[in-house]
Amino acid sequence: MATEASKPLTNGTGPESKMLEPIQFSMPLPNAPGSRIHTHLTILATSILLFCTSTTAEFSSSAIPPLGSFVYAMPDRYNPSAPLSTPLYTLPSSLDFADRLAKTLARRTNLPVQVGSSV
Repeated sequence: MATEASKPLTNGTGPESKMLEPIQFSMPLPNAPGSRIHTHLTILATSILLFCTSTTAEFSSSAIPPLGSFVYAMPDRYNPSAPLSTPLYTLPSSLDFADRLAKTLARRTNLPVQVGSSV
């Protein structure tokens, strides 16, 4: 008879941890008719993973959006108002937005954040 303590760990998580399903949503951009922003958010116990991309009505079904930038940010223990960030993959047109979004989320949640953006 197996008990909770003898059950093997799954992907390094114990029985008390909760895996939340990713949150996916899409909303229209207010000043750009026909444009939408699509978001995929995964909140884990130790980090946050966020992907954002935008589409327009004429290109939504035919074109695949570019990969965009991927940024990792983490809170600074010595200066909480200025999180640290590093771009892991850069595309100049989306780097600034991804960096700002990653730093904002890291500062507000006090968790490491990974942001992918092609907005």
